[in-house]
Order: sequence, then C-alpha cells, then structure tokens
Amino acid sequence: MDTLNTIDRSVMEQDWASAILAADSALVTLRDDVELLLWRAVLAERNGEPAAAAAFLAQAHALGVDPARLGIMLGMKRLQTGDLEGASAAAADARQADPSLSEAVFILASVAEASGDRIQAITLFEEAAALAEDNNPQMAVTSRMRLAGLLQQGPEMFEPQATEPAP
Repeated sequence: MDTLNTIDRSVMEQDWASAILAADSALVTLRDDVELLLWRAVLAERNGEPAAAAAFLAQAHALGVDPARLGIMLGMKRLQTGDLEGASAAAADARQADPSLSEAVFILASVAEASGDRIQAITLFEEAAALAEDNNPQMAVTSRMRLAGLLQQGPEMFEPQATEPAP
C-alpha cells in the first residue's frame, strides 16, 4: 500500500523516475502484484519503452485477472499519467468485454472531459451513473458529482468555440 501511495504521489508530480523506482523495488518481492505490473507497464509506455510495457502487460494478463477488470485498472492508470488515448483504448476494450461496467464509461467520460468535449462527457457521466446505480453506489455518486460540475459551467459550454477571429 505504501508503494502504491508513493507511485500515485510521484505520478501526480510527474516524477516518472521515482514512480518507476518505487514500482521496480516492490516488484522484486511482489512479482505477481497486478497493480504494480500495470503501473510498471504504464510507466514504461510513458518512458517510450514499448517492449518493456508489453512484457509487463503480458505478466499482468498471465495472472488470470478478468480482462474487463484489467482494462479498467489499466485505463485508470493511463488516465492518471495523462495518456488520454491509451486510457480511452483500455476503457473501450473493457466496455466491449463487459458493457455493464460503469467504470469503463466513467473513464471514457473523464477522457472526453479532459479533451474538452463537454457534451460527450455529460452524456457518458449520465450513462456511468445509470449503470452504477444498482451495483456500485460510490461510482454512481462520483459520476453524478462530475456531471454536476460540468452542468454548473453554464450554457456557454454548449456554444461552439470560434476557431478564427471575426473579420
């Protein structure tokens, strides 16, 4: 838990070297920890090491974790590192494996919001809340809170943004 907190903190500070060091140190004794393997894969992606990322992902997959759950975990980690495209791909894979996963829709909504597509984000946060209603109350509340934040931004968010100044 301490290592995961260190990794989270380092990622928030974009201190990739410290995050990698923490993950590598813990993986010496916890070789089969899916969280650490996924973190290490995402950090390798971030570092431009596709072969290492693929190896860590293969190790994580070999642990037999449900592929949809693995996709959710991977998507969240990619989202935390700012890899919106990677987060979206992982969430889409998870959603394809299990369309009822509110977490996958939540990641897609978060990506849409971070990309500036507020209308899509609103639609997806509503969907995530509805999917989570019966089986994941915390996700339902979190989705509604994010939705409320977007709706409070006002009607100007629905107006198209000018790309060129008027003559």
